[in-house]
Amino acid sequence: MRRVLLVLFVLVLTAVAALAADVTGAWKGSMDSPNGPMEIQMNLKADGSALTGTVTVMGNDSQIEKGKIDGDKVSFEVNPPQFTTVAYSGTVSGDEMKLTVKVMDNESPLVLKRVKQ
Repeated sequence: MRRVLLVLFVLVLTAVAALAADVTGAWKGSMDSPNGPMEIQMNLKADGSALTGTVTVMGNDSQIEKGKIDGDKVSFEVNPPQFTTVAYSGTVSGDEMKLTVKVMDNESPLVLKRVKQ
């Protein structure tokens, strides 16, 4: 009985990992700012439920921290030099990622498209 339960548990974990959004690769989008549109690029790598990579804004790269993937949901933070923590969270659907970008008490929408290689 224990073996059957163990096998079922492993199968469930495998199925959950298989349902995780495919975010690995390059993404690009823009966000409105007080100075006009601001281009944002991301290079992401998924490893199970962990998300790593970089976010590039105005030529400055920041490493992703606390990156998580849960099904089609993603969340992570970056700490740009000489700036406060920026939190990203949202969903992935195919080649489109819709995020909310939170800086202190301000939130802004961001839509990214997968860059085809």
